[in-house]
Amino acid sequence: MDDTIFKEVQELCNSIISSPFVSIKDIGNINGVFIFYEDNVPMYVGRTNRKRMKLRIQEHYRPSSNKHSATFALQLAQKEKRMPISHTYDEYFLEAKKRVSEMQIKIIEENRKYHQILLEACIAYTYQIQYFESDTH
Repeated sequence: MDDTIFKEVQELCNSIISSPFVSIKDIGNINGVFIFYEDNVPMYVGRTNRKRMKLRIQEHYRPSSNKHSATFALQLAQKEKRMPISHTYDEYFLEAKKRVSEMQIKIIEENRKYHQILLEACIAYTYQIQYFESDTH
């Protein structure tokens, strides 16, 4: 197997980690990988390949988002509540979405699906991120 893809993914991993935080208003409709940070600690890594990075990130914290789109907030709420979340307006779920909305974000544009998948896993493994979107795919 050609090692080129693994070298490229490692370079992408280094690039996103060393990149600055971005404001949601500066994120476009791109494909790629994103990381939510809390207190400079990477908390969650996810990806999108439908040219909707900004929307995908917002879905994680929009008050009206359901458990299928706000997967990170859902995981935080279930950990806090210690049981499944039954509906979109559960108090633990709403609080978790608010918490996610206050987190910092790093992104990297990447259009190649397999690079996205490997990059997401590389970041999660390298930084031992407890929550990541592959848990929901």
